[in-house]
Formats: sequence, structure tokens, C-alpha cells
Amino acid sequence: MAPDPFAHPVDMGEDRLRVERFVETRNVQSFDCGDKDLNDFLCTEEVARYDRENLGRTYLAYYEGDLAATSRSATTGYGSNT
Repeated sequence: MAPDPFAHPVDMGEDRLRVERFVETRNVQSFDCGDKDLNDFLCTEEVARYDRENLGRTYLAYYEGDLAATSRSATTGYGSNT
């Protein structure tokens, strides 16, 4: 029987994991999530446009200082200028 890979305690303290909102000044060109379209999205002006137009938010997760994951949340409604 193979050992259970989750049988050890998880150590994800705040000093090791940090999540922050995407800002254009972040260098993300070296990040590779395995999906070329998603990688390319992060390296374009579209991320900022999504934020400006309130279409969604992009977050970056760093583990021990290295970019480890990205997440996007979509907005559920549209703004009104009336």
C-alpha cells in the first residue's frame, strides 16, 4: 500500500504564503501554469483592463517568495453610470 501523501501536517503559515492583488508592476513573465493562454493573459494589458472595467480581479499567490499560483474572480454584476 502506498503511503498517504497527505498524512503529514500542513505548514502554510503567513510567513510562507502570501496572496495579493495583481498590479501591472509585478514581473510575472517567468510564471508557467501549464496553460499558454492563461500565461499569456497575465503578461498583457488585459489583466489591468479586466480590473478597470470591473470584469474581474486577478490575484497572485506567492509561496516562500516565489509566484506559485494565480486566481481570477469574476464580478457578478455590471456597474451603472446612471
